[in-house]
Amino acid sequence: MAKKISARSKGYRKTVQKKPFLTRKEIAILIGIVLAIVLAIVLFNVFYDDGSLDIKDGQVVAENLENSIVYNFGTGDAPKYYKLGEIGEIDGYTRELWENSADALVRRYTYTPSDEASPIEAVTVSGALVGPEDLANSMLNYFIGSDPESEVTQQEIGGRTAYLHTYTTTSTDEEAGTMQYLQNYDAYVVGAGDRGSVCVRLSTLAESPEILEEDALTAFIEENSITDEEALAQLELFLTALSTESSK
Repeated sequence: MAKKISARSKGYRKTVQKKPFLTRKEIAILIGIVLAIVLAIVLFNVFYDDGSLDIKDGQVVAENLENSIVYNFGTGDAPKYYKLGEIGEIDGYTRELWENSADALVRRYTYTPSDEASPIEAVTVSGALVGPEDLANSMLNYFIGSDPESEVTQQEIGGRTAYLHTYTTTSTDEEAGTMQYLQNYDAYVVGAGDRGSVCVRLSTLAESPEILEEDALTAFIEENSITDEEALAQLELFLTALSTESSK
């Protein structure tokens, strides 16, 4: 009887064909998903506008730049500038752009009374990163140690909701034998696009050629202070002139 010779004895081996990790259909779907993600990222970078200002030739680009209040919401290495409002010339004041030595693109303004006899030293208009209420309370906490009567109130000024922080400081120069009395009214309102704050700060500064004792100092302060009504009238003048409609 003839002996059967098996395929195994002839050296043949059965092979099992492994399926690919992904089928052609699955690979095509995966490629489609990746391309969709890449396209979404490209479109986001092209069309998304976070409201920040462009920079061209070393300056921010904004409408009415000469009147714009600009603040950096980023860092020195990765700046991101936003326009928080606009304010122009104010009758009775001389306006100057305040030069920021740390960041030349930040724009704020100093207003000096045209009347040299005015008790007001200056009014400054600037931007800030923090919202009005938080900023006012932060300033309150900072000054409460030197002025226990420092306070924050919410008021309607110039048709705006403002957080008003008031405080006074007295300082002496022992070497020169002089004394200064400073009175500040800070009004904080929300900036354009409901971002950050615009601060309008009214300051008075009186200097005494000598260091005064308590009674004489009290009389000096009364003589050189402005009233709340006078300060609010000036703040209203500025806040009425302030526009926060455009953030570009």
